[in-house]
Formats: sequence, structure tokens, C-alpha cells
Amino acid sequence: MAERAAIFVRVTHKGVDANGREFKGSITLYDIEDGSISKTTRFVPVPYQQTVDVPLTSQALLSYTSGAIRKQTENGYLDSQVYLELRDISHKGGALGDGAALAAVSNVERVGGTLRLVIPDNAVGSPVAVGFYVNERVEVSGLTGVYAALNGEYTISAASSGVGLAGVSTGHYLIEMPSMGADLPAGSESGVVRLLDGRQSLILSSGLQDGGSFGHLAGIPVDGISTGSGGGGTPTANPSTQTITQAGHGFTVGQALYFDGAVWQLATANSTSTLGTHIVYEVTDASTFLAVQSGFIEGLSGLTPGCYYFVSGSAPGVLVDTDPSIANSLFYSNPIMLAVSATEGWVVPWRASGPNATGHSVFTEFATTDGVPFDAQVVTVPDDSVAYVQTTVVAREVAPNNDSAAFDLRAKVTTTGVVPALSGSTFLFSDGDLGASWGVTYAITGGNVVVQVTGDPTNTVNWKLNTQVYTL
Repeated sequence: MAERAAIFVRVTHKGVDANGREFKGSITLYDIEDGSISKTTRFVPVPYQQTVDVPLTSQALLSYTSGAIRKQTENGYLDSQVYLELRDISHKGGALGDGAALAAVSNVERVGGTLRLVIPDNAVGSPVAVGFYVNERVEVSGLTGVYAALNGEYTISAASSGVGLAGVSTGHYLIEMPSMGADLPAGSESGVVRLLDGRQSLILSSGLQDGGSFGHLAGIPVDGISTGSGGGGTPTANPSTQTITQAGHGFTVGQALYFDGAVWQLATANSTSTLGTHIVYEVTDASTFLAVQSGFIEGLSGLTPGCYYFVSGSAPGVLVDTDPSIANSLFYSNPIMLAVSATEGWVVPWRASGPNATGHSVFTEFATTDGVPFDAQVVTVPDDSVAYVQTTVVAREVAPNNDSAAFDLRAKVTTTGVVPALSGSTFLFSDGDLGASWGVTYAITGGNVVVQVTGDPTNTVNWKLNTQVYTL
């Protein structure tokens, strides 16, 4: 016998929120590591209606007693229990330890996404079915014909003694496992079910029990937590998700939001007061929606796997896959989600980074022979702001004239709401052969300040412009 001991916290996603509403989002435990993955992984996700066994490290124990596991259990989102387990890793189940053969009755079917198998059981002595419990990983092999595609690895989701495919059946043991695909009718096969992680030989929790009583053990209560029931405390909102009632909200799934102190609004990364903190995960009706601040979400569309998504700097609520502060440094970098598929992603509670405290600079270099004003630079200024715009220009006309100029142009821009207005546009410095046929001016186009140049109608003029914008 090859024995292995393990102490772990078993956490189960209940699939509902604190108000009893279905909640399909993953719950992320940020204060513990998943020892089975990497010591550097500092969080453990608990997917919808799934169970995760977390090794009882010092971090996991602290989380269970006073951290994320405790809070999510008190809030009703998780069931949690602590176990000491002894496991015979060489025993694969069955009477001889090499697996349990399917019972010689109607023993296999797939109905509604669930694979159902029947193995022998015996209520007296050492039942063949010992070890085949809920959440155990198993391997199914030996199925043939229309059932051949069902061979593979599964996790047991339900187990019942004295039950067959059609109901009560003495001496039989029914195990059920999630299995996607078309329904398959009941049949009789000669396959084998084996335990992948060996058979539990001993479980110690609040009392010492044998493996056959595993599903009925109580958790270890810690200072008021009623683990295993999700109760024990007054239900409060999940710290990562929130069901919100707001009449006529008008939101759709996937939009970025912020809270202005009174109501929820669509987020835009152009001000410290409008940065996104949540994503709309579910819209129940015109007055109710679910917002997610962190964790796994699904049901989106058009995402690029591996891309970070940012709150747009100009389109309220929209997520974009390019940091808006790259193109316009008056915008904030507000990353909010990492896509893992075209429809799924992790909402990341990262702090946004702001633009330069004094302003930003836009540089361009080009040549023109066009005498019509040309939009060389387009600068977006913040809403409801006062800005100082200054453009430094170096220009030279090619032969035969070889005229040249160097000057600074400046202006004040006052933006009321989203409408900017120019005032005090003057030359700060000017020197050279600047003629009437070529120069630099400011103009307002929509909500932007445009730096325009006029070229010489005959010869090419080479330009270098650097426009700086200073804001309060």
C-alpha cells in the first residue's frame, strides 16, 4: 500500500449570489497560492459550480479563518471545509484495486449532458464502490460501439448507493459525471472505471470517519462560520460582484462603468472621475444589472485572446484593445480585462495610470507643397478645462529659394463641456523669411484643436512641429 497524506481546504462554488440569484462568474481567491500550479501563482479561481481543493498552506489557513475563503463563505457564495486525508495512491478502486468493472446490468447512458454509469456495490463488508465519491477523478475505458467516444477522464458529480439507471437497484452504485454531447440510450457494456488519484482510506475532519462516510462529514467551524452550509453570517454583497438596481440604466453586457457617488455611469478614460472600475456582466431588466469588479466572465463576443482591453478615452463604456494613452497622452491608461477567448476574459482590478501632470507633447515631421491649409496635428483637450497650447516650428523651403523660419505659436483653449474655444493666438517668437504663402495657424474642428500649415505653392517646404499642451 502506497499511502499519501494531504490536508486541504475544499471550496465549492454554489452558483448563486447572496440573494439566491444565479451567479455564473468565477470567484477568485486572491490571498492564497495554488500549490499544485506554481508557488508564484498568487490567486486561486473557483469556476461556476465547481469544487477546488486548496492545499492547507499557512496562506490558505489564514484565508479560511479570516480572509477571502471565510468572507465568501459567510456571504453565501462558497461552501468550505477543511480535511485531513489519507489516500492509497496504488488502489484504483474495485475489489482488487485495479478498477471497478461495470455491473452486469443496463449500465451506461448519457442524458442531458450527464454520463451515468453503474458499478457493483455491496452494503455488507467491503463494497466494491468504496472510493468512488463526489469530486473524485476517474478514468473510463473499455466502452465500445456508440459508447466508445465516452472513454476518457471525468470528475464524479453525483454518486448513489443502491441505485441503477432506472432507479432503486440493490447491489448497484450509480456514478454521474458531466459529459457534453448528444444523448445516448441506456445500454450494457463491459467497461472499467478507475480512480485516477487512488482510493481514500481515511478522512479526518471534525471527527474520524472512514472513506465511506466522506460525503456526510461536517466542516470544522471557525469562529461563527458554518462551513458546508454557506451560512453563519449576515449575507452581504460579494466584494468582486454586485447586483445593482438603477432604473433606466440603459447598459449592455461588456460595457465599462464607474460610480459617480450617486449613480452608475459609462466610463471614459479621459478624467480621474470617469475611469472604469466594473464591467457589466449581466442585464436582468431595465432596472437591474450585475457588475463585476474582478474575476472570470463569459458571454462576450469579438475578443482577441491574449489581448488586454482598456477603457476608451473617447467612447463612453467601450473597451478597446489598444491603450488610448499611446495615441493621446491626455487620456488615461485604464486596463480592465484580459481576454482568454473570443467570448471570455478576466476582469482585472488594476489601478489606472494618468497623463503627464503638466501636459503632453505631439511631434510631427513632414514636407508639403500644398498651398491649401493642411491639418498637421490634431490635439484632443480635456472636457471642461483650461489649456495652454504652444507649437514650436522649424521650416525650410528647398532650392532655389531656400527660405527658412523658426517660431513659436501659442494660444489659450477654454473648453466648456466638450466645446473648445481659442483665444489670444499670438507668435511668441518669430524669425526668418515667413511669407504670406506659408505658415502655421490654430483652428477648432469638432472637439479638437488642429494645428494647420500652409505650404508654398511652388517649392517644397520641410517642416518640424512640436506642439505642447498644458492643462490644470
